[in-house]
Amino acid sequence: MAEFIFAALATFGVSALISNYDGPMGVFVRLRSHVAATRCCVCLSVWFGIPIALLTGVGVVGYLAIIGTVILIERLA
Repeated sequence: MAEFIFAALATFGVSALISNYDGPMGVFVRLRSHVAATRCCVCLSVWFGIPIALLTGVGVVGYLAIIGTVILIERLA
């Protein structure tokens, strides 16, 4: 259970960081101007959820639950 919570919060954190903040020297702003998929936190969570799920070992169902949790956090925030 702790692995899943860690994976969901890490995925949300990385996705929200890239999609919402400027970053050091505006690196995320430049990235968002070139790649349209980086503007959406949910879209990024689909891609960042894969390696995080593999690293934490939550499996395929855990991966889908991570994405669902990120969507829920994003809608509530």
